[in-house]
Amino acid sequence: MSDVMFKPIQVGQDVIEVIVENERHTLLNLIVDELNNDPRVLMASYKVEHPLIGPTKMIIRTKGQDPRKVLADVCDRIVKQVEIIKKKISQQI
Repeated sequence: MSDVMFKPIQVGQDVIEVIVENERHTLLNLIVDELNNDPRVLMASYKVEHPLIGPTKMIIRTKGQDPRKVLADVCDRIVKQVEIIKKKISQQI
């Protein structure tokens, strides 16, 4: 399994566009869904250029906040949610 790589191609005060390598829908769907639930985010989406080859692009536009910080905060929230799920599984199974 290859490491997921995030390479910014456009960074602005309220927008970031990133090339994501070695990942398609699984992780990006989770991240984009959580981003779109964040009140600081105007929109977030990703696009798979080709289902078998090539990179995936993700774009985040915020309501004036630093998109890198918003993305980091969202990833922290996802990790906390996964830890809660992991704990419940270990307790219940």
